[in-house]
Amino acid sequence: MNKEKIRKDILQRRLSLSSEEIKNKSNQIFLNLVKTTEFLNSQNIMFYVATRSEAQTEEMIKASLKMGKRIFVPIILP
Repeated sequence: MNKEKIRKDILQRRLSLSSEEIKNKSNQIFLNLVKTTEFLNSQNIMFYVATRSEAQTEEMIKASLKMGKRIFVPIILP
């Protein structure tokens, strides 16, 4: 299986998730993240801003800011 096929398959799986499933999985990702030593010991955290079927990061970003973390997100220029 080549890289392009794998990406296509993963995208199809993500697109098939309900918004409730995405929310639940996103929450689980954050719960796992905040348990890591790397997260706990870091002052600077980089996230992406989620689109469509990606793991939702808005609540992760808000919670991280409340924890005193500095948040960075990439900007894509046209």
